[in-house]
Amino acid sequence: QLTQTPIETPVLRALITSTQTFGGQAKTSGAGGGDCGIAIVDKNLPYKELYQTWKKLDITPLLINVYTAKGGRANG
Repeated sequence: QLTQTPIETPVLRALITSTQTFGGQAKTSGAGGGDCGIAIVDKNLPYKELYQTWKKLDITPLLINVYTAKGGRANG
């Protein structure tokens, strides 16, 4: 805010807003200004609907599972 330099593009802002609407959390990642965003959504939430929203916004999800040291990847 001090330098009046935006760190979120409109698409990254849409990623964050849409993810929160579906009950998840998201944030920008990298240096800002259009790099990428990270979103975490519980598998019990309507994530397929969120993916459809992202598709309309030209956001491509990378389907990544959370790793657990005990048994490899988490269920889902």
